[in-house]
Parts: sequence; C-alpha cells; structure tokens
Amino acid sequence: MIGLIKAILQLLNSLINIPIYINKIPLYILKAGSKYSPLSGGIYLGWSLGANNTGNIFGIAISARVIKYWTAIILLSLLVVVGAYLEGPKCMVTIKNTANILPDITFLTTLSSAITMTILTILALPASTSQAIIGSIIGASLAMKLEPPNWNVLLKIIICWIGTPIGAIFISVFLYVMLLVTFGEHFDIKEHEKALKTKIRFINVISKYVFKVLLFLTVLIPIIFGNILNKIMPKLSERKFQKFFKFWIIVSGIYSAYTLGANNVANVTGVFFASGLLSATKASIIGGLSIAFGALTFSKRVIKTVGFKITYFDLPSAFVATLSQALTVHFYTQIGVPVSTSQAVVGAVVGIGLIRGIEAFGRKKVFQILLGWLFTPLSAFVIAYLTVSIMKFLM
Repeated sequence: MIGLIKAILQLLNSLINIPIYINKIPLYILKAGSKYSPLSGGIYLGWSLGANNTGNIFGIAISARVIKYWTAIILLSLLVVVGAYLEGPKCMVTIKNTANILPDITFLTTLSSAITMTILTILALPASTSQAIIGSIIGASLAMKLEPPNWNVLLKIIICWIGTPIGAIFISVFLYVMLLVTFGEHFDIKEHEKALKTKIRFINVISKYVFKVLLFLTVLIPIIFGNILNKIMPKLSERKFQKFFKFWIIVSGIYSAYTLGANNVANVTGVFFASGLLSATKASIIGGLSIAFGALTFSKRVIKTVGFKITYFDLPSAFVATLSQALTVHFYTQIGVPVSTSQAVVGAVVGIGLIRGIEAFGRKKVFQILLGWLFTPLSAFVIAYLTVSIMKFLM
C-alpha cells in the first residue's frame, strides 16, 4: 500500500514538476496537529458524536412534542458531561487494551473516526462512534506495523456490538408489554393482541425451546408485573395519562443523556488515555465537553431522522424506546465496553414494532441505518490506514 502511494506521488510530481518540498505540506499539517494540538482530533470526534447521537437521546421525545428542541439540547449537554465525569473512565480501559496506541498517531486515529462520523452525519444516518474508533485504531496500528490487535478484547467488543440491538429489543418488548397490561384501557388492545399472537406463532415455528424461554421472559413475566401494577395504581384519565408519560419521557431522556456521556466518552478521548497523554479524568471531562458542543451546534438534522422518519411514536412508545436504549447502554458501561446508542435505539424501535405490528417502523430507514453500521468501521479503517501510511511515506 505504501509503495502504491509513493508511486502515485512520484508520478504526480513528475507530471506537473512541482518542487518536492510542496509534497511535504500534508506532512507539516499532520505533524502540527500531532505535536501542538493532538487533542484537536478528539475534540472534533466528540463534536461529531454529539451532533450525530443527540437524536438517539431526545429525538423521539421531540418528535412526540413532549419537549422543545433547545430545552432538550441544554439538558443533554449538562447531563452528558456529568455522565462522562462520573463513569467515563470505565470504558477507557477497553480502548487501551484493544491495540497498541502510540501518542504520535492519536491525532490521526481520532481524526479518521471524526471524518467518518461527519460524512454519515451529513448523510443524516445515525452511526456508531464505537465502531469508527475501533476501525481507526486497528487501521492505524496495522499501518504503523505495530503489534496485532488484542483479538480477545476485539471479540468481546464485537459480541457487545451484536448484543446491543438484541438486548434493546428484549428490554423494549418487556417494558411495552408491561405498560400495555398496566394501562390497557388507554391502548388499542385488538391491534396489539394481533401482533402478539403473530409473534408467538413465529417463535413457536422457529424453536421449541430457546425462543419459548425468551418469550416467557419478554411477554409472560411483564404480563404478571403489569397485572400487579394495574391493581396497585389508581386509574388515570386520558389527560393524566398523557401528563404521566410526558414527565417520564423527559426523565428517561435525562438518564439517556447521562449514559451517553458515561459510555461514549471513551470513544472520543479514550485513545489519549491509552497512549498516556491524559489521565482518565481529564480525558473524560474534555470528551464530555466536546460531545456537548456537538449537540449544541449541529444536531437538529439527525434528530429529525430518528424522531420523525423511523416511526410514529405515541407517548408510551417514546418512553419505552428512550428508556430501553439507556438501560442497554448503561449495562455495557458497567462491563466496560463502549457501544452504539444508534444500535440501541433502533433495537428498541424494532422491539416496539414487534408488539405494535411490523408496519410500526420504517423498514427502509432502518435498512439505511444498518448500511451505516456496516460502512462505519470499514470506512474508518481505510481512512486511518491511508492517512497513517501517507504520513509515514512523507516522513
């Protein structure tokens, strides 16, 4: 790869007869970024994450007209910094153990991830920063011919990536069924019964054992809890029912903002901790502030994508989707693995769709997001590999 890059640059130089020192300009830019402000790549990545992932936190609440845009953004900016400061270091160890990260390539690693995220943000596709930073770390390490990645840690991360949407599906089904039983008089029961019967038939066809256990955990247990709550809680009028869920949607959004900072700050500045440039606390604070800045400046378009284009949400659905993705992300924070809030929120939406009926979510939009997940680590890997390879050649 380096030989190909060298040949191309030499060919261009011979064709247009540019003095050779002109070819060093990209090197000066990259070296200046690495020497004088290596954190600039991380801050840029945090900005991209804040702009891209804000829709996963309050996009559904805004689409349901529960909270105004600027109120949501200010709340998110505050809570994401708090979450990053209190729990951010938990996931940074995993970033450190993924591969050997040198201080000289931290700028290029975060810059490559940020470029990937910015492109997907412009395309209005919620993407995974955790996939972008892991792809960049591996690409940069291979380009520098360092030790191979820690495959055990990488396997753990990939398993968690897969488990994120699946876990969110089951949590959202659990919560939605429980609410359906608890507040049955406020739901269209016939519509949901039809969807549930279809799901049960589907599970019985696929498996006699495993999926029946999952069915029991996600449908029968919440039905039991829902019946208990139905007897304990006072009956709510439609007006009080709406007010009740508006309040809890905002609370779940605040919790979700906290978990975003706690989990995803490692994606932003974890490489600086891993390379020894920053302590875990300083990395968490800087990362949290950069995420908040991205939310404040460039998040409205992605919020419209998540909130309005995936599905129509009634208030219980908005609450379940927001809380499910927050619980999922916070779970992985406790085991020290940064994951994607995008994967969690779409998994939650799919879970709600299984109960409300498959037409409850836009399949075309979900498919586009899945494409974003596929191209995120691949694009980040290629960009990081090429960028580091070019820098090595020019040096």
